[in-house]
Amino acid sequence: MLVDEDGVIRCWNRAAARLLGYRALDMIGRNCHEVMHGVMLNQQPLCSPSCSIGRRLACGHGVRNFTMETHTKRGKTIRLNISSLPIKSKGPHRFLALHLFRDITDQAVILESAANGPRRGKRVGSGTDQTNHQTEIPVIPPLPSAWLPLTRREREILHRLAQGQETFAIADNMCISRNTVRNHIQHILVKLGVHSRLQALATAYRPSA
Repeated sequence: MLVDEDGVIRCWNRAAARLLGYRALDMIGRNCHEVMHGVMLNQQPLCSPSCSIGRRLACGHGVRNFTMETHTKRGKTIRLNISSLPIKSKGPHRFLALHLFRDITDQAVILESAANGPRRGKRVGSGTDQTNHQTEIPVIPPLPSAWLPLTRREREILHRLAQGQETFAIADNMCISRNTVRNHIQHILVKLGVHSRLQALATAYRPSA
């Protein structure tokens, strides 16, 4: 969507309409914060008449990436990953703000599950005394699926990322340089069409059902 310096929506494309359920006729001419009602992930309000994103754009600075929670027209809660850019206007407005957003709700659920999962490994008893002899079984993710457009080496690196290994650990374990690991990770991000390691893991380990 395009928003002017006063926070009024000037353009609402078909992709935005499909995502949030509002037609362009419903949105154009309305204040962005009154429609989006965005909140941060800690539920603190983000959208307001004194929008901090709008102030930054007004100074000519882009906002590369942030996530907010909002609702569709049907009331469904979704999370949007948003990048915003200021655009110089040749018309009556000082500038227009271009907001590009996509739905990452499913990825967010997967990431939260992955973050909580390793802490909740199964406990098993040794012999008959399961109270005093319990052992934590670590949760080890499977190898990424072969359907991913990745090489064998890239899938192995992605698997190590899923296990929580940092760049230096992957390099040491695979006997390659850290720069090589970073290059492989960058190739993974490009091939999967994502922007971060967490998003790559969410894509690779997306539930089949």
